[in-house]
Amino acid sequence: MQTRILTVGAVGDIHEELRDRLRDTPESAACRGFYINMLDRVAASLSADVQRTYRERFPVWGVSSMRMHSVRDYLRRTHCIAVAGFGEEKLAHGLAHIQGYAIETFESSLLGRSVRMLTGNSLDGLMRVVAWLSANRQLAVNYGTWSFRRLDEHVIEGRFEEEYNYIESAMAGALEALVRARGLDAILEVCLEDRFTGTITIRTH
Repeated sequence: MQTRILTVGAVGDIHEELRDRLRDTPESAACRGFYINMLDRVAASLSADVQRTYRERFPVWGVSSMRMHSVRDYLRRTHCIAVAGFGEEKLAHGLAHIQGYAIETFESSLLGRSVRMLTGNSLDGLMRVVAWLSANRQLAVNYGTWSFRRLDEHVIEGRFEEEYNYIESAMAGALEALVRARGLDAILEVCLEDRFTGTITIRTH
């Protein structure tokens, strides 16, 4: 099983991009605390040094799981872990890994296993699970919209609007983890219209 992420129209320098992204992300944009709590586990899974670096930078690393938490802070935290764990030259890969870990955590949960049992491992099953995640995303974050459509028997297209997390790395990494968990061979093609709007096309073969 192989997956590959191809990106078209990505923005430039990743550090400048983080600065501009934080500037343009509304203060009101928030995610559930369980995403914040997940990051300490991601850091620990990479190495003790990465976890130490993360905890030194962010002394408060455990929060109420269901309380809404600033997405700006989440972005700063993921940036810290990605740099510490993968280096600046592989920062995009690190961000994809972190968000993929979120999907792996969901897939291993009781709810995730139940959803997978109901949807199966085929591309049809993948379509059903991304539709379920889209419909229920307000349980996790309070911003943006996702929509998915089936283009043909081998292709699914997802559209992201007002998505303040990185579409070209983090969101692509999340979808890649969903594809990988189902044992599918696929290429993910990312096309950005701007930093908060874009599409990810999943082509299986």
